[in-house]
Amino acid sequence: MIATERLLIRLGTTDDVPAIISFYRNNLERIARTATVPDCVFSEEFWRGQLETNRAEFEARTALRVFLFKKTDPAKIAGFLVFGRIFRGYFKYGSIGGCIDKECEGTGLMKEGLCALIGHVFDSWDVHRIQTEYLETNIRSISIALRIGFKEIGVIPEFMNIDGVWHNHVVASLSATDWKVAVKQH
Repeated sequence: MIATERLLIRLGTTDDVPAIISFYRNNLERIARTATVPDCVFSEEFWRGQLETNRAEFEARTALRVFLFKKTDPAKIAGFLVFGRIFRGYFKYGSIGGCIDKECEGTGLMKEGLCALIGHVFDSWDVHRIQTEYLETNIRSISIALRIGFKEIGVIPEFMNIDGVWHNHVVASLSATDWKVAVKQH
């Protein structure tokens, strides 16, 4: 679907199910710090159904849930990105988020993947603004978002329930106009 210098970014297929489950097993502790992780993510049956849902959402343009694969190791999941909660009409925006494999953290692959997906979404999905939300303590997410060109617009109190506890999240926004400026500067 999308290729960068080091990544292949695409929808998952049923052939990817073992690699997806392995990704979640290897990164469970990290993912659980920012989201509730249901046991079903370790089930092949769950992923077969979820991948069908992901494809249907993509075709309907209601969400884009992709996996990152390093070109040097295309059988292993390096991370995932989700562009969802899309509002059309006068708003034309959606939210983006994701997770990088712990072995790839600090390599720039998440920023590379995010930039590629953001460019694709602005070019092909008829949105004007993308937002992201992250925990106030998630220094890596804050750093990547700001380096890409997102602007923090505030804090939403008790935005997400993670394992029974409500957490505040910072909301950051990137408009298509600001993205064009950011791309020219890089």
